[in-house]
Amino acid sequence: MRNARHKTVIYGVHVYPLNFFSGLNLQRFSFSRFQVAALVSPVAFRIHDSVVRGEIDNRVKGIVRGKIWLENRAEPLTLELKGNAHRDLAGCLLTFANPLKRVIHPHLDLLNPMQRGVAGDLTAARKARVFDLPFEEAYDMLKRKQNPPEHLANALYLEWFSEANGRVVVESADYKLTISEPSWRLSPQDEEQRAHDVAAAMDEFTQRLTAAIERINVVRRIRQNPGTNTIMSVYLENPMRERTNILNCSKNTATRMRPKQRSRKRWAGTKTKS
Repeated sequence: MRNARHKTVIYGVHVYPLNFFSGLNLQRFSFSRFQVAALVSPVAFRIHDSVVRGEIDNRVKGIVRGKIWLENRAEPLTLELKGNAHRDLAGCLLTFANPLKRVIHPHLDLLNPMQRGVAGDLTAARKARVFDLPFEEAYDMLKRKQNPPEHLANALYLEWFSEANGRVVVESADYKLTISEPSWRLSPQDEEQRAHDVAAAMDEFTQRLTAAIERINVVRRIRQNPGTNTIMSVYLENPMRERTNILNCSKNTATRMRPKQRSRKRWAGTKTKS
């Protein structure tokens, strides 16, 4: 992997310095145990500027397949997802193309060509505020604390939770869309189940992201307190569900590492009773 010499590996947690946006230093965390990658602030891999064209097929109920061609990549991303799209795309074949000049994402090589996982929100009717001016002019107005003219528009919003790359999002109000007639329609029960599945996938993604951050923070604290190497090895060898017990153990050990303070407290308590 490019820039591999700059990465830090902590029991399957790979930390890469990334600059996804100007002025923001981000980190990428990936758990080899869970085959999940997450981006911190923002917590999504957003690739809309790099999209050339694509298709999303939900004509088979409960399965979303697709292909997305990206700038500077010969082969498309292949999507194999569980779930259904929103009512406007459920049962349909969606094709889309990006008419704008593409911007190559600096870390497209991190995207696995096979995207397996769970479908998130998939819709072509997400409401978005769109500037009536070119972005550069609107941005200049914002810097002058002026309000550029804008309007509400329907935006394409494709979200999925990948086993390889975590949460991935394609969002744009500029794509040219073609939507087929539906081969089936969502019932109210189907819509309720769809929303439940998306919420569950987001919750699981958040938990894994939180666990990754916890592991990084624990390692940093342990490195700042020599003598806790045993706790570090125990913590890093335990799965996510054990982290609470290990954290409590770490706190107790930290207390044992301060015998003088504990002795003073005991002596102070004895003196008060007498």
